[in-house]
Amino acid sequence: MKRSTRAIGVALSAALAAGLWWASASTPTGSEADALAGTDASTQADADAARDAGANAATNAKPGSLRGTEFDGEVRFATDGSVIPDAGLRRLFDHVLSTMGETDLAGVRNLLRSYLQSRFDTARTERVLAVFDRYVAYQRALLEAPGARSTDPAVRLAEARRLRRSLLGDAMAEGFFAEEEALAELSLKRRDIVADPKLSADRKRELLDALDREAGYDARGDAEVAELAARQAEDIERRGLTATQRQAERSALWGPEAAERLAVLDAQQADWDARVLRYIEARNRMQQDPRLTPAQREQNITALRAAMFSAPEQRRVVSLEAIGQLQAALSTPR
Repeated sequence: MKRSTRAIGVALSAALAAGLWWASASTPTGSEADALAGTDASTQADADAARDAGANAATNAKPGSLRGTEFDGEVRFATDGSVIPDAGLRRLFDHVLSTMGETDLAGVRNLLRSYLQSRFDTARTERVLAVFDRYVAYQRALLEAPGARSTDPAVRLAEARRLRRSLLGDAMAEGFFAEEEALAELSLKRRDIVADPKLSADRKRELLDALDREAGYDARGDAEVAELAARQAEDIERRGLTATQRQAERSALWGPEAAERLAVLDAQQADWDARVLRYIEARNRMQQDPRLTPAQREQNITALRAAMFSAPEQRRVVSLEAIGQLQAALSTPR
């Protein structure tokens, strides 16, 4: 199984998966190519100008958090004109959905529509929007599913897989989530090995190495280490180990290099927690300040986010606020 930037992003950051959307988007395909074939130079120039105007309109329609950024993801079509549901398409959907909070779902859909209309004909645009609607329906169902709120990651994974296949169908579920599900299953197996009190540290390392070889992963890969270490950290916190003891235990199980990376992640999470708490306190004061008009309050909160977080972090904060999960994103929710 091939490691990807999406796999690493699950554990370490919101890294973008590899792919050059702008290169592929500039090449007409299907009906676009047919429409351009046989036109004279002036007609093609008019078509190019119209496409550029549409692209500019889509860019100008972006909410504030996406201004100055390019759309992430890509749209591909099969030879029959049907939409190919793959990771690139999911990235595009997640990209526009990150603006929830700055706009409502209708605004998100209009943003996606403007983007698609600047590149594809009406029929293809509507096909992509239909796939987007199914993806949104799945996300809503997942938020409301009791199993998705379970403290057991195995139960959460089973519920997500059930909903994906029942609401999206096998092809879309596989195209959007196959690698993510494979990583989750691998992480669960690794977690079970680490949590087994009957196994020695040496035996755990042997089993973990064998598991990784079978799955085609580097046994010390960042994504797997970070994912499983999150489970191990719960046990470490419960036992009240000091930073030195934590480092020693991680080194024994994962090796010194991985232990150092995990220490860096600990520091990054602590920094995130501290900044989020300061932001929430300052935001709440602004929201309760009777001297501010609604417009001033929103402007001040937007400026506060910009001062405290990077652009990707601002999108994460806005998205978490929109679903009431900002405090839940802390390592120890308050």
